[in-house]
Amino acid sequence: MIQNPIFPGFNPDPCICRKGEDYYVAVSTFEWFPGIPVYHSKDLKNWELLTHVLTDDEEVDLKKLPSAKGIWAPCLTYCEKEDLFYVVYGVMNSMNARYFDVDNYLSTAKDIQGPWSKPVYLHSSGFDASIFHDDNGKKYVVSLEWETREGYEKPGAICMVEYSTERKEIVGYPKRMWRGGTDRGCIEAPHLTKKGEYYYIITPAVKCRRILRRINFHLQGGRMSCSECYND
Repeated sequence: MIQNPIFPGFNPDPCICRKGEDYYVAVSTFEWFPGIPVYHSKDLKNWELLTHVLTDDEEVDLKKLPSAKGIWAPCLTYCEKEDLFYVVYGVMNSMNARYFDVDNYLSTAKDIQGPWSKPVYLHSSGFDASIFHDDNGKKYVVSLEWETREGYEKPGAICMVEYSTERKEIVGYPKRMWRGGTDRGCIEAPHLTKKGEYYYIITPAVKCRRILRRINFHLQGGRMSCSECYND
């Protein structure tokens, strides 16, 4: 039987993925170093600290960041077609005046224990970024904008942009795809997945039980169209 907590202590924003019979969890580290610990388990019950994704404090310089800034919400995934692990994470630089100044990066590795590639800058459009590996070989990064303007629903819209593995950069600019299903706001941490012909966006929502929404989206000529089908 699994007994909680499986990770005692300081392990915020856990993200889990699986390769074969192995399970891995990455967590946030904020301004602390080394960054992004990765835990390993064979049975989801017994876990060990296996490695860290970010180990070069010159390549990822967090020295001047204040407390609770730095590495936020890493997204750890495994792409079976490439036999490659991906980590997408944000570096929160500042939250002054309630403005989220965040830069999002991506790193990859053939072996979960590294070496991990030099982080690639993605964009600064939103936070809690994650990556989706489509079955046609394309990849998409989704994130949540931080809206500060009066009269606009907060925290903002979920955005999506394609990522090119050949060019190691995003294709075009992030497009707004969904503003949430209620006027209460506070959706965050979007993750995109797919089953059959449908794509699903999963987001936690404060005071809202509806966290799963099926999305139809189409990318044609650089333009994105999106329609909501149902939520549960």
